[in-house]
Amino acid sequence: MVTDRRDREQFVNRNNNFRNNQMNNNMRNSQGRTLTEAFAELQQARMEYELDNNSKKNKTHKTKNKTYDVYYTGSIKTKKNKAINQDKLSFKEWFRYRINRLRYDKKQIKRLALVTTGAFAVCIAVISTNSIFAGYQKEEEIKKKIATNVFETNRESLNLEKIIIENVGITKSKTIVEDEERPIDFEIKKEDEPTLPKGEEQTVQEGVQGKKLVDCIKSYEDDKYIDETILNEEVAEEPVPQIIKVGTSEFLANYKIHLGDKLYAVSNVSLKEKAEDTAENLCIILASLDVDLQELNEDETWCKVKYGNYEGYLKTDNLTSEAVTPGIGELNRKQKLYATLDANMDLTKPSGLTLDDFKKVLSGNPSDILNIIESNAEAFYNAEQKYKINGIFLASIAIHESAWGTSYIAKDKHNLFGFGAYDSSPYESANTFEEYANGIDVVAKYLAVNYLNKAGTEISEELKATGTYYNGPTIAGVNTRYCTDKEWCTKIFKYMDYLYNRL
Repeated sequence: MVTDRRDREQFVNRNNNFRNNQMNNNMRNSQGRTLTEAFAELQQARMEYELDNNSKKNKTHKTKNKTYDVYYTGSIKTKKNKAINQDKLSFKEWFRYRINRLRYDKKQIKRLALVTTGAFAVCIAVISTNSIFAGYQKEEEIKKKIATNVFETNRESLNLEKIIIENVGITKSKTIVEDEERPIDFEIKKEDEPTLPKGEEQTVQEGVQGKKLVDCIKSYEDDKYIDETILNEEVAEEPVPQIIKVGTSEFLANYKIHLGDKLYAVSNVSLKEKAEDTAENLCIILASLDVDLQELNEDETWCKVKYGNYEGYLKTDNLTSEAVTPGIGELNRKQKLYATLDANMDLTKPSGLTLDDFKKVLSGNPSDILNIIESNAEAFYNAEQKYKINGIFLASIAIHESAWGTSYIAKDKHNLFGFGAYDSSPYESANTFEEYANGIDVVAKYLAVNYLNKAGTEISEELKATGTYYNGPTIAGVNTRYCTDKEWCTKIFKYMDYLYNRL
C-alpha cells in the first residue's frame, strides 16, 4: 500500500500548495489583483490537476477503489455518500472538496468567496459571449500551456472589469423643484389671403413664447438627470401665436406681381368707371402704357387700377406684366418718353433719355454722312445733365443749323450752331471751337442762362440764370429772340419728333 500512501501524500501536498497559493492570491486580490488574473490562476490550477491525473493514468500499476482521506471532514463522497475513485474525480467534486477544506477558516472563506464570486461572474460573461477556453487533451500541449500561461479567449469578449466599474457605486437621488420657470411654445396659425400670390407666405404677427411655473420631482444618478415627475403647472404668461398669411390668388401668381405693382395694357383699352362692360369710359389707355394695380375682384376677372389722375376698372385679360411679356417695361418707358413730346413742352426738364438712348437716336442716320452728330451723342447727353436742358432739343438745333454737320462753319470751326454768326457775315463772325463738344457745352449753357429760365433761377450751385432773352421755356419762346426765321420753332420740333420716334 506504499503506492496509496504516496498518492495520498502527493495529493495532500498538492492541496496544501494550492491552499497556500490561494491564500497568496487572495492577498493579492486584496491588493488590487483583477478578476481576470484570479480566473487565469484558477484555470492553471485546474490544468495542473488534469496533468497529474493523466500522469497517474499512464502508470503500469494501477490501484482500484482508492479513496481519499478527508482532511477534516472524512472521505470525499458523492451525492449517494459513496467514496469516489481519484481517477474519476470531477472538477465540481474537487471544487466542493476545496470548499469543505476551507470551511473552518473564516478569513480564507471570505477571501475565497471574493475569488469565487469573481470567477463565476467571469464564467457567466464568458459563456454569454461564446468565449471558451480551448480543451487540452495531450499532455505535451498541457505542459506547454502551463509553461507559457497562454489561454484561448474570445476576440469579442466583454470587458468585465470596465462593466463592473461603470455599474458599481452609482448614487441615486431625487430633488424637489418648485416654481421652475419654463417656456410655452407658441402656436403657428396659417390663414388664406386672396391679396397674395398663391403659395406665398407673409408673417403678419410674430409668435412669442409664454411662461409657466412648474413644481416637480427630478431623479438623478451620479448627478446625471434621468427623469422627472410633474406635480403642478401654472401658466405665468400666455404665448402669442404666430400668424402667417398664405396667398390664394392665381392671377398674382401667374403674373408674378403684387398689389401696387405695375401692369401694362396689351392694346388700346378703355378705363371703366365700374367693373362692368356697360360702365362709362373714363379715358383711353394706349398699348404698352402702365397702370398701378390696386384691387382684384373675387373671381379675378376685373381689377381696379390707377392711371395718372384716374382710378377705374379694367378686365384682367387686357393686362400683362414683365414676367409674362419680357421687354414690355422697356417699351413702356420709351412710349412714355415719346408721350411727353409736345410743341409746347417745357425744355428746362430733361428728356429722360439714357446715354444709350442718345446713342441710339443719334446713330445710323442716313443724313449724318460725316457721323459728326453720332460721334457727339455723349456731349449732348452731358449738356442735358449739366444745364437742365432737353438734350434732344439741343441736338435738333445742331442738326438744323449745321445740316447734319456738313456746313462750312461746322466742318471748319467745329461750330454746329452757327453760334456768334451774323446775317451780314455768317462765316467770318461765327465762333471757332477746338472740338465739337466744346461748342455744344457753350451753347447749352448760353441757352439755359439767357433763354430758357427766368432771371435768378438756379441752374446749378455755381450758375444762375439772367433771363436776358427769356420768353418762356418752349421752342416758340426761344424762337422769339434767338432766330429771325419765324418758322424756326416748327423746323426744330420736326427734328425732335424724328429723333423721339427712333426710340
